[in-house]
Amino acid sequence: MLLLGKHYDSLVLILISIIACCAADFVANRMQHKKIFFDLNLVIEGLFIGMFIPQSYPPLLLFFIVFVGMLICKYCFGGFAAGWVNPCALTVILAYFMGRSCFPGFLIDTSMLQTANPAGALFSANIIEPIHSDFSVTSTLNSFMSRYMGIVVPEGYVTLFWNTQAVIPAFRYNFLTLIASFILILLDMIDWIIPFCFIVVYGILVRCFSLLPAGIFWNGDILLALLTSGTLFAAFFLMPYYGTIPASILGKIIYGIIGGIVAFLICGCGTSPAGIVFTVIVTNAFSLVIQYLEEQLFSVFRIPKIKLRAENER
Repeated sequence: MLLLGKHYDSLVLILISIIACCAADFVANRMQHKKIFFDLNLVIEGLFIGMFIPQSYPPLLLFFIVFVGMLICKYCFGGFAAGWVNPCALTVILAYFMGRSCFPGFLIDTSMLQTANPAGALFSANIIEPIHSDFSVTSTLNSFMSRYMGIVVPEGYVTLFWNTQAVIPAFRYNFLTLIASFILILLDMIDWIIPFCFIVVYGILVRCFSLLPAGIFWNGDILLALLTSGTLFAAFFLMPYYGTIPASILGKIIYGIIGGIVAFLICGCGTSPAGIVFTVIVTNAFSLVIQYLEEQLFSVFRIPKIKLRAENER
């Protein structure tokens, strides 16, 4: 989609991020006298990092940050599936502080949130341009949903599902993110418990409390929060990252709930430029406590720790 949309600058940054990850791994293996081989996980890490970088970010600065950030992660937190912190989120945070001017600000204010259609306010302010089919698709959906379900979808959300036009690639194509996530869940390649709990808790908090400063309760915009800030991308690909999550089902549920609470405290009602990666790192810290409690429970019930570790790294 980036290629079809002619976002070549974002594609170049993603490629630079992948090259920097591979270079950092090569240097780390040479310094530790380890056998050097190509690891596909490096491509995944570089892809995730590049997806959260604004398209105007300086390429040389990005290479330096990713290279240094991945070296720090490998030496301080362990290698792939061994560290407690998400290396992709940590590297994006470093990029945020080093090039903060390249990241956009919050797109919406309190006055917009108090309207009946906050997404429509973004279009009215020319912050986002609606796609050509938005109004026709919305009208078709409403003709069916209002008749049989009594639900009316405001205009603008079709655009947010298909292409938010954000300068950060991970924020753009929410519909494709959902499709890819469902396929990977069906293939048992990513865990569904953590994203589900995360999205549900975050959505409830946004619905109930996002307009509380304005004296309004139970009127927050859930779709706006989920379809901006890269929330869905992070929920499915960063939150359940290898090695950073609990092993037990109860631990994953608690982890997802904590992630939803932290996301609300940091990202609020949505349109945050980098709050979701901070959410991932903070939730990773809570995961340490959950994993420690899991190990204690496993030892009480005489379940070998190697089984817990294997499940956690699977």
